[in-house]
Amino acid sequence: MLHVMQNKEDQILQEIRKEAKEGMNIPSAIEKLSTQGVSITHSIRIIRIVYGLSLAEAKKLVENHPVWKEMTGSTRPYHEELMNHLHELSNEERQKISSYKSIHKVYAHKHG
Repeated sequence: MLHVMQNKEDQILQEIRKEAKEGMNIPSAIEKLSTQGVSITHSIRIIRIVYGLSLAEAKKLVENHPVWKEMTGSTRPYHEELMNHLHELSNEERQKISSYKSIHKVYAHKHG
């Protein structure tokens, strides 16, 4: 299953790369990725690769595109709350956190 998903992503990457060489702009590429069911994370990755952007640039463009705006807007308060909580942790607690999943565990443990 993972192999099939990787092949699909590679195929879409090649399509977007080809269309970008033919003049497709970034907003059109983001829309196409969305209509093909590509996740926001994979869309950011593909936009970075195809257009040679930094992670920050690609993330900003994808997250602010109208096809993703509603979703990113609805999750923003949760993300901000997690980040605020992370900043409240001691240095020792922060060092123990090795992944985003761990942040959720620490938060759930502290807030029941």
